[in-house]
Amino acid sequence: MDKKTELKVNNLIQLRTVLTNTLIVLIGGTVGLLFVEASVLKYILLILGCFYILLFIANLSNTIREVNGILYGEEDK
Repeated sequence: MDKKTELKVNNLIQLRTVLTNTLIVLIGGTVGLLFVEASVLKYILLILGCFYILLFIANLSNTIREVNGILYGEEDK
């Protein structure tokens, strides 16, 4: 593996770590909102939290797929 590819893989692995940690915090915060008294703000924040959770899951999936493609020579589908 050349230096450029190794650097790209390291950056993608770091991105994967950051996305995973952020996803954990988002899930924890969204679940924590379930224990707050019912209000319009609670439901708006729940919807936004779910949206961002899905967004981060999609980004994490793409990052993992790209790392696997580089490391194992799989082609993008």
